[in-house]
Amino acid sequence: MLKYILIFSLLLSCSSTKKENKQENPPVISNCVSELTKNAVIRWGYVYKQNQTEKAYQLNTQGDIYRQDETKIVVRKEKIEDLINSKPNYIESVSRETYCDIYVQVQKEFIKAQALFVPADTMVFVQLINPDAGTNLRALWNPNYEAIGSEGFRKVWAMLDKALPKDQMYLHKK
Repeated sequence: MLKYILIFSLLLSCSSTKKENKQENPPVISNCVSELTKNAVIRWGYVYKQNQTEKAYQLNTQGDIYRQDETKIVVRKEKIEDLINSKPNYIESVSRETYCDIYVQVQKEFIKAQALFVPADTMVFVQLINPDAGTNLRALWNPNYEAIGSEGFRKVWAMLDKALPKDQMYLHKK
């Protein structure tokens, strides 16, 4: 069932719509963003199991990247909406083409691997949150191993990390 919902969401996000009242909605950066996906956020970072915290970056549909310093892991829906609406530590913006490349790749990976959880003391994650569609998808894996199941998300992680300025990059080094 989840697979069909994800495919339907992907199909809806492929068509773009124009809204006449631009003040009412935040500006969208590209035709890969539809009315349904205009508030989507891509997050990636580290989860620290021992103290239940995470450090993350957040990319919105305007192409803006924000750094979120260490915070408690958020699971409740209303707290997730607060998290994605906050604008902690602006880093920079990416181009429309870069945003679309990343967004499309993230969607493809979540359609291919609908669940990825490899427990470890420190995990890395990629997350796609779309409050308008009611979706919160998150893949977590152990950065110390290059398992087949995490291969696609490791590529997404590399794309996301490459979008950061060199002094902000934190790809896991073995």
